[in-house]
Amino acid sequence: MSDKTNAYWWLPWAIVAVVMALSVLSSYYTNWYFLAPWTPARIVVTEMAISKFESGVASAVPHWDMRFVALGSIVMLFVVGPSLWVYGELKSDQQSNKSGLKKGFVWYLGAVLVVIGLEVVPVSFTKALAFQNTWGMADQHRENDRLRTELLKLGFDAVETYHRPRDQGGGGGSFQLTAAGNNLRKIQLTDLDGYPVSEAMSFEMQDSTNADSAITIYAISDKEGPDPNYSNADGRSGKIEIAITVTPSAVFDYRQMNAR
Repeated sequence: MSDKTNAYWWLPWAIVAVVMALSVLSSYYTNWYFLAPWTPARIVVTEMAISKFESGVASAVPHWDMRFVALGSIVMLFVVGPSLWVYGELKSDQQSNKSGLKKGFVWYLGAVLVVIGLEVVPVSFTKALAFQNTWGMADQHRENDRLRTELLKLGFDAVETYHRPRDQGGGGGSFQLTAAGNNLRKIQLTDLDGYPVSEAMSFEMQDSTNADSAITIYAISDKEGPDPNYSNADGRSGKIEIAITVTPSAVFDYRQMNAR
């Protein structure tokens, strides 16, 4: 094969590589249906989920336009594209001058469509990693809300116990309760009406400054937190932990000890 025949053999693939790089970036940051045939399906599923959340009934709209857009993209990328590429390659082989500059429009169009179709693999992998991280964050935030809710209940119970008269089992204006022999003892979790909590979590209680001014309650989840080396208040490590400081005036101060 002569040098003339080999001239610019790399050019077609260089152009295709550039197109693929641009298509991957565009389909990741935009909703360009032609480059991302899965996007219409995602839009339909999202609309159905929103409808289910708002009204309790999933949307029954058929979304035929979205269906045809997705189908048309798949046909173009995985049927028309390969067909044009093969046709262009066969036609190019029949020519005496096989320079890359002479591949022809049909070959380039087919090659571009084929390579765009191949973006499904890297883009899907990238999106899967992003969504995995997103869902992980959402799960942690959901767990944080659950811990806060239970801490809030225990916080109000602690304030109520603080103000309840001693003859009714309260502190009579103190976070210290009457024990056997009229001795005083620190308030404990078991003194609170909302404890124990049946959910998969544990609690610890400590004095913040002294027993009469504030107490701190720690809620520790069974789920992993952002810092695997964090030492939880219950002796474990790496679990999601949130604390609430309770004062007699029912002013609560939340602290994310090992949470996002």
